[in-house]
Amino acid sequence: MLPTEDDIAKLSLRGIVAYAARAARRASPCLSSLEKADVVRRALANAESVVTAVELDPNQAHNVATAAAAAVGAMGESPPRYNVFAALSIFDCAMSAVNVLMASHIKDVRSLQFKKFTKYAAHHAHRAVQRSCCIGDSANAIEAARRDYHGLVRVYGVHLDITFGESIDIGPSGPLGPLWPVVQ
Repeated sequence: MLPTEDDIAKLSLRGIVAYAARAARRASPCLSSLEKADVVRRALANAESVVTAVELDPNQAHNVATAAAAAVGAMGESPPRYNVFAALSIFDCAMSAVNVLMASHIKDVRSLQFKKFTKYAAHHAHRAVQRSCCIGDSANAIEAARRDYHGLVRVYGVHLDITFGESIDIGPSGPLGPLWPVVQ
């Protein structure tokens, strides 16, 4: 079973986006043969930049959202089902990042607006993971998503109070390891 939205919301805000980004990264190879594959790569890179940035800039939200919409548009007419799931996984990853960026300019972390952005970030991360698990070997994708969540909890902890957290290395050489579980 995948972590719930409530489970995901206990991660730092960067951890939420990291969780979504790893899932979207696993889904992205489905879109590599698109004529506009560079648009898809740019959308994912923009979302991932929220995880690795030293400082969060709410002005970056427009760039992330625009790139995500372009990635969905890059699919063209009547795309294969897997392409739809992959593009929407990237889109939801980006929307998770946009919500974190929007929250970053709010000073009062106890405000209703801040809590809404956090809830939406977790919601979109959950959707990104669910959609990435509908592509190809879903059992392996679910295992990879569970491993990512538990790795984020192990390395970065869970938070009763909302925090942005530190920059996270989501690459295969980072603390979360390879994107896919190693088959023994």
